[in-house]
Amino acid sequence: MNQRLLALDRQIYGADDPHLTDALEDLEQIREKRGNYPQAEQYGREALWIDEAWYGKDHPETADMMTAHAGSLVFESKYIEADQLLQNALATQKRVYGPLSTKVAFILNGMELLALKRNDMKAALELNNQCIDRQAVDGEIDSAPRSNFFECDRSAHRRLGCRRYLRGRQFPNPSAEQHQEAN
Repeated sequence: MNQRLLALDRQIYGADDPHLTDALEDLEQIREKRGNYPQAEQYGREALWIDEAWYGKDHPETADMMTAHAGSLVFESKYIEADQLLQNALATQKRVYGPLSTKVAFILNGMELLALKRNDMKAALELNNQCIDRQAVDGEIDSAPRSNFFECDRSAHRRLGCRRYLRGRQFPNPSAEQHQEAN
């Protein structure tokens, strides 16, 4: 069903339109859940390629896709590549939304779980503390375990934000707007 929708989307929008990334990400998750990690990685790479081509490498949508694709790489034990994607996504989200945003905390949580997979307990503890610090600023500390980062419904997470399909540097900068409102 999802593959038919993807084929239909390709006909309607073309092969490199960002509308395809949602379908590709859904297929990536389905393959992950079925244990078909190489095919999941293939769908994730295509979605990331589309986002990078459409938005550019330093756009928050691309950073969201990097974060999502890092999960597939972790399932395949490709920790170095997953870490690089998470580092790039973190830099973009910090620049766009500020260091205390929930998007930054989400990526730090993924980095923490990656450190746990690598058995790097010192790094995992440091990243956990950074996540807790951000939650404390937002007043959102909860007792729910965050160990399901890579198993979460990343498509639903991405759809919570508004996808505007803007190219390049046309995206809004909420942290700059908030700074101007404060002054």
